[in-house]
Amino acid sequence: MTFKRLLRSVNRGIVLAVVLLIGLSCYLVYDSFAFKKEKEYIISTVLNYAIESEKMSILPQSEIKAGEKPSDTAVKQKIEENKEIIAKYMTDSANPWGGSAQKYTASENESLFLDNSGSCSYLTDCNFEVNVTKLKKVGPDIAKGKISVKSTIKTIGNPRYIRLFWGAQANESNNEYRGDMYYKPGIFETEIDTEKHSYTSEGSFENVLFKKVNGVWKISDIGWYNW
Repeated sequence: MTFKRLLRSVNRGIVLAVVLLIGLSCYLVYDSFAFKKEKEYIISTVLNYAIESEKMSILPQSEIKAGEKPSDTAVKQKIEENKEIIAKYMTDSANPWGGSAQKYTASENESLFLDNSGSCSYLTDCNFEVNVTKLKKVGPDIAKGKISVKSTIKTIGNPRYIRLFWGAQANESNNEYRGDMYYKPGIFETEIDTEKHSYTSEGSFENVLFKKVNGVWKISDIGWYNW
């Protein structure tokens, strides 16, 4: 191969590399711009779910009676209504770890009402202030982010409630240590609490996964909660 032919081959390689680099840069710019719009949809999904979930742990006013259990019919109806809300915003498909955000939250939704019914405890008011940050694309139609939440609630007694995804104790006492024993509701409390209380807590769900299903962004995995 003559020097001129070698030079032409090298030049072609350089040109091809430059073309590929320009193409890749254009794709990355386009993909980044396109995901900015997707971010808006994801944030909107979380905000809308937060608004709807504020009512998920609250029974009808006629059922809230201090020191008394609600009717089984009202509890069952509320559980079914909540399942529809959960399915609207979460995927039923398995996340990378084999779980499902929808199934987990629905399970928490059902168990907390059974617990609250047994302790005659009620959530009477709930407000979530949420903020979605660190959103980034991690795969085709998959994104990851952080959801910070401030919960402000009013109760009769010490009920559990759905804090977006997890069943949380109103006073957070099920996450505290008392002596050498991990405290669980009911171990130390034997009397029914009929008093009204107000609680505020703040924390964040880390590494929340979002998945686009049939053109709609949904929550796929809830990550873990960080106090």
